[in-house]
Amino acid sequence: MADVAGQALKQASSVHLISAHPRFFLEPAITFHGKDYIDVAGIQTGEGWTFDPYKKELRKPFSTPLAAQNAFEWPLALYQRAPVKPVINQEGPYGHPLESDGRAPLPPRKAGYWSFLSGAQGHTYGCFGIWNWGAPIKWFPSYDFKTALNLPSVAQMKYMAEFFGAIRWWTLEPHHELIQNQPTEWMLKMGLAKSASGDLAVAYLPDNAEITIEMRAFPAAMQAKWFSPTTGAYQTISGTVHPKNGS
Repeated sequence: MADVAGQALKQASSVHLISAHPRFFLEPAITFHGKDYIDVAGIQTGEGWTFDPYKKELRKPFSTPLAAQNAFEWPLALYQRAPVKPVINQEGPYGHPLESDGRAPLPPRKAGYWSFLSGAQGHTYGCFGIWNWGAPIKWFPSYDFKTALNLPSVAQMKYMAEFFGAIRWWTLEPHHELIQNQPTEWMLKMGLAKSASGDLAVAYLPDNAEITIEMRAFPAAMQAKWFSPTTGAYQTISGTVHPKNGS
């Protein structure tokens, strides 16, 4: 049925891009990626689903570390597949004070940066109170639309959009392997992407004191600055880092 609908959409218009919003597993995202009627590959890294409600499995708690792993690995998996297609994380962790084990706004923010630095060309943000227009929901206590618009994660999505909008984000390619002090814990995983020429790089530290980077991947000395995902503020770092220094 999906293929019939997809082919019909493709034949109906030559000026509209077609995507599919797969559910919260990687396998359907890979399946749709290979369809010739799909122009933009979609993924739903989600909340860290540990059960499948479509198979009527018993409800289990979401896993925030699993959601982090998905946001880190799934965009990269589709980015590396042929044929090459832009990837968008169409549904990550939601903004709600009780969502993501009560760690919001950190998981929604992390998912955005991890997605972009793992090869995604787009990321969507969802928030309780906005998507349901303040109507009652069965998962959490609800609140009105205006309250939702003032949650910290909403402002932090704005900062993220402004950050990537100010640089040549489309030139960035995932290079997490250049991080030499990568933690094993998923909630602390750092991401790094750089341009092919090596004149631009972005590293994301979700909750880490420092990062060590293999600098011999860059052809010239680099200047750096810090950016705060929580405030949108920049801080200049004095001096330069030279490739010959190694890291």
